[in-house]
Amino acid sequence: MNLTRIPAARAAAGIVAGVLLVAGGVSSRSHWSTSASDVDLVTAAHADVGRTAVEDAQARTVAVARGGHATATATASTVCDGCSGRAATVQVAYVARGGITADNVAAAWATGTSGTATSASVQVVIQRPGTDVVATNRALAVGTACSACTTDATAVQVVVLSRRDRKVSVQVQALLQQLADLLGTPVPTGPRLREAGHHHGARQASYPLGGSAPALVTSAALLAAADATSPEQQTLDALVAQLQAEFGADAVTVDVDTSAG
Repeated sequence: MNLTRIPAARAAAGIVAGVLLVAGGVSSRSHWSTSASDVDLVTAAHADVGRTAVEDAQARTVAVARGGHATATATASTVCDGCSGRAATVQVAYVARGGITADNVAAAWATGTSGTATSASVQVVIQRPGTDVVATNRALAVGTACSACTTDATAVQVVVLSRRDRKVSVQVQALLQQLADLLGTPVPTGPRLREAGHHHGARQASYPLGGSAPALVTSAALLAAADATSPEQQTLDALVAQLQAEFGADAVTVDVDTSAG
């Protein structure tokens, strides 16, 4: 089993040129569905004078064939005063054999006055022993000619080694949806995900395979912890603990990238 992470800087160039230019209005939707061929999942919430508040949310599981490409993207933008766009994507991709490329992108862009654009993309890749995953995780938030605007993008990518042919539980699905919903909701300026402790680095974070990991505790215990930080961090910790309980304490790696404009 091999996991290769592409540095965030190498992934950035295509985001500005592509992700932020996704056009079209999409109605708000949030559901779990399964597909064997549709491995590109995109949510797009673009607000303008005709649609001042736009939300889009989707969750999907996919099976990725050898040499395939799993892409999860959340993009939100606003181009009008006081408008808001909110996008949340959750993708679970299963890799049974061979190698795949996994890309996870969250992008937010705003212009005007007092606009809000918030995006969150959460991707989980379940790989079997002997498979290869090349992973890229990137968040980008930009405010252009914007007064009192809020742009917030968060990308969370989780890679799990499954030594048995098993699927994630409904508990994991619920935590994934909760995490995306929380990260996709605008909040006052402040840290949302931990930047210290078992997260290493200010913009990217990992629970290394075979390395140290937080002790397994129940979601309820995490949420009630006296030193709990943000709800987003609590939910991410609960998600990691649940995945470790299901797949093994050394089977989970997490990468986090955040950007605020």
